Amino acid sequence: MAIGLMFWGGCNGAANSDAALGVPSNAFKVARIHFQRSFCRVITSDASVQKPDTIETCVQLKDQFGDPIKALGVFRFEIFDYQPAVSDPRGKRFDAEGVQPVELDEVNKNQKYWDSITRSYRMDLKFPPEAARVKKIVLQVTFTMQPEYRLRDILELDLKSD
Repeated sequence: MAIGLMFWGGCNGAANSDAALGVPSNAFKVARIHFQRSFCRVITSDASVQKPDTIETCVQLKDQFGDPIKALGVFRFEIFDYQPAVSDPRGKRFDAEGVQPVELDEVNKNQKYWDSITRSYRMDLKFPPEAARVKKIVLQVTFTMQPEYRLRDILELDLKSD
């Protein structure tokens, strides 16, 4: 009989392990977002056309301690023309494909985009056709967990043809 009680108590303890350890359920929060600049690039699938069609992004969320973290929420990517010699490099947002939301509000969707090697989210964006005429674009990502909680980062990307 004592064995059955110990087993039952063990199951209960495992279910409430955070509370049993004195760790609040919201101990680790997303505190920062940033592009992994080394892993963001414009991809051209057909070299003969030399017209880009995909922007590969790698975005990392960090907790208040600076460690990579997963979270449920929505990534909203915006693609702008580059404006030189001003404090805010975002020019006009492209009309076609200028806004691309990626909803990671469910665990299975979240796992689909998670890259365990870089410990970040890898997402491919459609390249705006209007951007083919420019030499540089600006990417902005906004991560929203709740309507009142948003984080943002900006990245400038050169569109050099090799």
